[in-house]
Amino acid sequence: MFKNYFVLNRHVLEVNELIADFTLIKAFTQEKNKLVFHLRNNAQEYFIEFNVDSSLPYFILKSKFNRAKKNTLDFFESILPSKLISIKIAELDRVIQFNLISVSIYFYIHGKETNIILIDNKMKFEYFKKIEDEQKVIDEIHKLNFTNSFQLPEIKLSYGVPTFSQIYKEYQYLGREIIDEMIRISKISTKDSNENLLFNVLKEIETGKPFVYRDDSSKKNKLSFFYRAELQSINPSVFDNVNDALICYLTQEYKYKQENKVTREIENKFEKRIAQLQKKLDHLHLRLNEGCKDQKYQQIANLLAMNIDKIAINKSMVELENIYDANKIISIDLIPSLNLRENVNYYFDKAKSERKEFDKFRVLLSNMTEEIKKLKTAYEEIKNTDSSINQLTHLKGTPQNKGSNHSSQVAKSKFRQFILYDKYLIFVGKNSKNNDELTTSFAKQNDYWFHARSVSGSHVVLRYDKSMGEIQKMVLEKAACVAAFYSKAKTSGLVPVSYTQKKYVIKRKGMEPGKVALLKEKVLIVRPEIPKEIKLITEE
Repeated sequence: MFKNYFVLNRHVLEVNELIADFTLIKAFTQEKNKLVFHLRNNAQEYFIEFNVDSSLPYFILKSKFNRAKKNTLDFFESILPSKLISIKIAELDRVIQFNLISVSIYFYIHGKETNIILIDNKMKFEYFKKIEDEQKVIDEIHKLNFTNSFQLPEIKLSYGVPTFSQIYKEYQYLGREIIDEMIRISKISTKDSNENLLFNVLKEIETGKPFVYRDDSSKKNKLSFFYRAELQSINPSVFDNVNDALICYLTQEYKYKQENKVTREIENKFEKRIAQLQKKLDHLHLRLNEGCKDQKYQQIANLLAMNIDKIAINKSMVELENIYDANKIISIDLIPSLNLRENVNYYFDKAKSERKEFDKFRVLLSNMTEEIKKLKTAYEEIKNTDSSINQLTHLKGTPQNKGSNHSSQVAKSKFRQFILYDKYLIFVGKNSKNNDELTTSFAKQNDYWFHARSVSGSHVVLRYDKSMGEIQKMVLEKAACVAAFYSKAKTSGLVPVSYTQKKYVIKRKGMEPGKVALLKEKVLIVRPEIPKEIKLITEE
């Protein structure tokens, strides 16, 4: 319910207390649909991030913000710097007013028209995104009354047992979550009037603690104020203010979308591979159903040999009596560039190769059937695994075998080292602590990092610098094969392997040895093997 009017109302009041009397010194953008206000007061500073995407409109207050060195664009430069007097919200409308000296900036949250608009005292205006009907929006804003108090509107609900549609028809600004909560409570507290129930729900938003949780039924993250007993088991994150709750919610939403995106990418690759194999399998079934044709080719060779003196040379086709089929006439294709003896040998050879090929098809059918079975099993496991487990965290590397002379191994080589195409160096971690050293201390920022997804395994680093030119996909795939091989999925037919550049791999405080998080991630699906193009250059 982060988009709900009353949640915004409280959010505005809380932010106003923090930044009133600050000076707005910059307004800039470096991402699509996002505008940032930079505010300062003596030595203290804040940043307000606005998102005008109609599907996710919000503003959040941050104490730090890293502005990019390039590809940024400034806005509202003609009026800046300017002191911020107050922040207010329109009465029962999702329009937020930032009052500055001589101008006001409005965060106008109205579906597809969501925008940030500056209007000065002379009725001149600027806007963040282009507006289709400028005058309409300006007129709507001027009709609004703005307040810096929490709104508790007087609402009359004359009907007995309320329904969602009845309330929503008259009071759309309440929003679904508030109406649903009021109806839920009305079924428990039958003595209270509808008006009192609604008043109590709104007071909960005004004074209660917001919390963020993952809803098991919808599989979505939610921000709410209405704590119910059934939520205790999911341990929601509780906050003192809307801003912190909203930041948590947005972080979880971003993570959730990224997880789903990568998981769907993996599923698509599995689906594509299964479809390809299934198509080949269908062709194999058709071919095997036709039966082995070795006997047919053997008979043709015999017929040609028996009639070799009767057949004219340089023919592309000949008709003979088939002694194997009641002397019926059979048409036999010949290869004109070969003499008759060579044509006979051609059909004898074809009979032999047909037997071998048919046996090969049987083995191929069995192997392909087994591979499809394994792929489908892996595909179902990915679909049934929580995407948060599939994503962003990679567990411990392969543990060191007991009794091995670890110190002497490290003395020879800290990591397993390979070379690909006599050009690319590949380094493989040997255990959890060794994985950490490889990733956090040894790997360079532009190196490529690999790890088999959702299973324990070694960290793998492909050494890379710009002087090597653009990295080819097949180079990445070969390195991914190594990561799959040094993982607990090495016996699988195909393994999804995450990869990214080292600069997007982070290790947060408190993480277990060998565990990291990825800020960006792509996936390759490869066979777990050491490709023939890769040579080992250090002892195991």
